[in-house]
Amino acid sequence: MEPERWRSIKSVFMAALDRPPHERAEYVQNALADSADDQAEALRLLESSDENSAFLESPLRQPRHFDSGVIGKTAGEYQILRLIGMGGMGAVFEAEHVHLKQRVAVKLLRPEMVSATTLQRLSRESAILSRLRHPAIAQVYSAGSLETDYGQQPWFAMEYVEGVTLAEFARQRSLGTAEKIDLMLQLCNAVEHAHDRGVIHRDLKPANILVVSQNEVSSGQQEDKTPQIKVLDFGVARVVDDAWQGSIATMNGELVGTPGYMSPEQLLGNSQYVDARADVYALGVIGFELLSGQLPYERSTKSIVEFARLVEQHEPKRMGCINAALRGDLEIIFRKALERDVERRYSSVAAFASDLQRFATHQPISARPASHLYRARKFLRRHRVMVGGVVATVLALLAGIILVAREAQRANVAAREAAYESAKATAINNFITNDFLMKVLVAEARGDESTRLAIEHVDRAVSNLEQQFVGQPLAEAAVRNEVGTIYYNLRAYDKAEREFVAARQLWESQLGPDHADTLKTVNNLGQALSGQERHDEALLSFRIALSGRHKVLGSDHPATIATMNNLAMSLFSVGHVDEAESMLREGLRLAAAERPEIRKERMALLSNLGAVLIRKNQIEQAAEMHEAVYRDALATYGWDHVLTWQAATRYAQTLHRCRKDVEAEKLLTQVLSNVERIGESHVESITPRRVLARVLQRLQKPREAIRQLELALHAAKQAPSPSPDLVSKIDQELEAFRK
Repeated sequence: MEPERWRSIKSVFMAALDRPPHERAEYVQNALADSADDQAEALRLLESSDENSAFLESPLRQPRHFDSGVIGKTAGEYQILRLIGMGGMGAVFEAEHVHLKQRVAVKLLRPEMVSATTLQRLSRESAILSRLRHPAIAQVYSAGSLETDYGQQPWFAMEYVEGVTLAEFARQRSLGTAEKIDLMLQLCNAVEHAHDRGVIHRDLKPANILVVSQNEVSSGQQEDKTPQIKVLDFGVARVVDDAWQGSIATMNGELVGTPGYMSPEQLLGNSQYVDARADVYALGVIGFELLSGQLPYERSTKSIVEFARLVEQHEPKRMGCINAALRGDLEIIFRKALERDVERRYSSVAAFASDLQRFATHQPISARPASHLYRARKFLRRHRVMVGGVVATVLALLAGIILVAREAQRANVAAREAAYESAKATAINNFITNDFLMKVLVAEARGDESTRLAIEHVDRAVSNLEQQFVGQPLAEAAVRNEVGTIYYNLRAYDKAEREFVAARQLWESQLGPDHADTLKTVNNLGQALSGQERHDEALLSFRIALSGRHKVLGSDHPATIATMNNLAMSLFSVGHVDEAESMLREGLRLAAAERPEIRKERMALLSNLGAVLIRKNQIEQAAEMHEAVYRDALATYGWDHVLTWQAATRYAQTLHRCRKDVEAEKLLTQVLSNVERIGESHVESITPRRVLARVLQRLQKPREAIRQLELALHAAKQAPSPSPDLVSKIDQELEAFRK
């Protein structure tokens, strides 16, 4: 088509879109009265830009004369049963194979829409879909034509998909960020499959993406409920390989797609520049909307011209401004996917998906330059369960040091105290930066990512601590206390005990037994002893720490309340149930105020009180407490955190006691799906697997129950500090289940 002629048609088409729908055709006919061909082209553009042209949308009006003329007829080997939905161009019917009784969807054009163009589109979609073979793309089985009251109607039979749109599924299930990214990765995988076969969708949008539960897809099998994406409507797809290009290529300047999800090059009608990166852009919009609840560009006008100008002249919204939790790597990934400049966008769906996968597994993304600090942060984030509280410990420590230094300056405290805090900060910072952090980064480069190897790196880093801090006992004590915390979070309790004992001796000799730092390491020593089930010794440490913290910090200080919780659980472990309950309730009374800094302690107290009530056979009250803790942990930390896993496991265990095993199974499966991202045999998988085994046994799934116990036993044996008692208990459980 000549450029001048195309500009004229496009101008009329754009102006028509600004008019009410019922006036558009008449406007086009009057504006292009001199050329019937130009009229037809402009009307065709109006038709293809209709946002309500998806075949599977719910019908605003159902032409019953068409319905009655088709229902009961046989299209090929499929008997048409009922109308499912109606769109701007066609209708979809439920049908059944006359011999195999297989349900399918049969797609037909609406009688009034039959034209050379629409017939070509239907034929094209059938041909394209038959070329694609992917579980996330609706499959085509056969095609043909059907004699109706309106003459021969072309049709094709495709996979019957009964689900909800992507956005609706996310709302119904209250999906978290990780689950939404999992769905996006499924969607990317399907689109990449199409691209690999030379097919660009060009109209990706939520209405063309359904989600079904896997059990719905797999003939009612209930054991797998993984959501399954299904991509529909390839009616405006473009095929880019040479063998297909001639028959179904799109005319330069044709506007196809849905404006809110179209790439800038599509909005401008430059189809010669539309390639796989247009689908990357659409996926970016879909993911942006799925995660943030908003579109990157809101359509405040119905004019495509104005909307195209908006996209051309303004940057998309920032995800982090809509939801602060989406700041950082995720925001960077979607900004690259939504680049207006095609050359700066992800070059392929695979590249986009790769960065999403890297984000999901806490690895450095390609869209961000990988500085040493960034790589370090991503490594520690990726292994936060393996390393336990290392990152939180270091950050909290450094933040505390900064605050102490500022307060010291502001209040003009004694020079000796300020010098002590400064020396402690310098010592810890140097150790973390030069000894520990650099070693784990080296380990990452080699791929040494197991807990055991992490412990070995810490061992090497601390092997010469005494020589490093000759004449600096306070600095050495601070570092040893943090090393003990690292060991504790890695569950190397014996090594943690060694470091806490050394730190306590140093601090006590320099600061006295009642200093806050001395009391901190006494409390920490109690935790290391509890981890080794030496409860009598732990009780003594906790009593000393609690008495001192009451005097030095006050009763309602978070550290004091944390020690109360620790002491209560040691009492509970040695059978002093009533005393433990009394102390936990007192802790909850002190933690009743809504203070963010005490939230973690309040959750721990409530969870442990639930355990005490279970021992006293007050199951319903315990269930309420464990549910409250689980909900709070999920809201605070999300699924990607060990505290959420532990809270969910505790709640599931209580549900099991209440004989709500179906709910318990679902919750434990969710826990394990997150833990297994780190490793099937990770230590955090042991308890949920043991609980799940009991649940499955009651649900009469003995094979699955035994498998969970076998995995739990393997994880227990692989633990950094294997507990012979725990291994023996699981062995006994396994033997009993096998009988």
